[in-house]
Amino acid sequence: MGRYRQMRPTQAPRDLMRYLSLTPEQQRADYRARVEQAVRDKPGDPNAQLHYLKLSLEERQTDQALKTAHTIASMKASAAILADAGRAMLEARQFAMSRELLENAAARDPSGALELPLAIAAFHSTGAQDGLKHLERVPESALNADYYLARAQMLDAAGNSAEALASLDRALRAAPDRTGIYWQEVVFLKKDGRTKDALELLDRAAKSAPQQPWFPVLRAALLESGGQTEQARALLESTRRRWPEVAAVWVAEGLIVAVHGPAEEARRLLETAVSLGANSPEVWACLADVTWRSAPGRIDDAKHAIAEALKGAPDDPAIQAVQRRIEAKDRNAENRPIEPASLFFTRLPQDW
Repeated sequence: MGRYRQMRPTQAPRDLMRYLSLTPEQQRADYRARVEQAVRDKPGDPNAQLHYLKLSLEERQTDQALKTAHTIASMKASAAILADAGRAMLEARQFAMSRELLENAAARDPSGALELPLAIAAFHSTGAQDGLKHLERVPESALNADYYLARAQMLDAAGNSAEALASLDRALRAAPDRTGIYWQEVVFLKKDGRTKDALELLDRAAKSAPQQPWFPVLRAALLESGGQTEQARALLESTRRRWPEVAAVWVAEGLIVAVHGPAEEARRLLETAVSLGANSPEVWACLADVTWRSAPGRIDDAKHAIAEALKGAPDDPAIQAVQRRIEAKDRNAENRPIEPASLFFTRLPQDW
């Protein structure tokens, strides 16, 4: 038994039956306490630091995650742990730190198949040309949908929209059920002023996958961006009746109502979205804004919401502006709310 305890991961619960009897919130607190204790007991253990990194990211403690990532990068960690940490930071959009970790992992194990995540990290940290240069190192056997999607994003950033759309077409052929690829093509087409083509693409996608809620949500986003607010809201209301459990539907309507009013209705929509799992900085910031505007007596709720927003995007000027308004108790109706497009066309609906 003593040997088993030594081999068991430091994050494993000691009393499994007691752990299973806890509520999800209590289980989360128990896990957090064990991870933090493991880091205190063995600060030089890369595996414990990796768990702490992921916990910090899950709880949107970006500063702590960056600090822990630097700790892992300075350790003699295995290539697997460095790669795992690098991918986690890449998903969290901490691109420079992700690149450092992934480069360290690749240096220790060149066969780790890290060419694509390294290219994506390079693209977002130093530009499209650097990303495309790294993409050349991806082996032919790994030219999958993720590769063509990343290449499309880099080509578009480099100003080559025609080749970007061609690369997206290859991504769709490789993975025709990937909603993220459709979303990216919608973003490209909208950017090129081809909203009609984007709407036609979504119509075709909705017919091929009628069980998918993201397509009507994206259609509503396009309608709103084109000034067709009534049509967008009507579509979202019907979508919400069909998929009441999908947070993005409530998010989309909440952000649109926040712009046009009333703020109280927007608050209710966004509160429901958050209860269903919406967790993007833009959603929290918009909820903070409409809470303060519609219910000044709930300023503590507004402050909590803006604090959550700042965890995920501490340097976002629009979110900082909402924070200043709440701190100054400024309820001027002319204050500009969070722009829906800042979310609709920068993050996948499942990440709203």
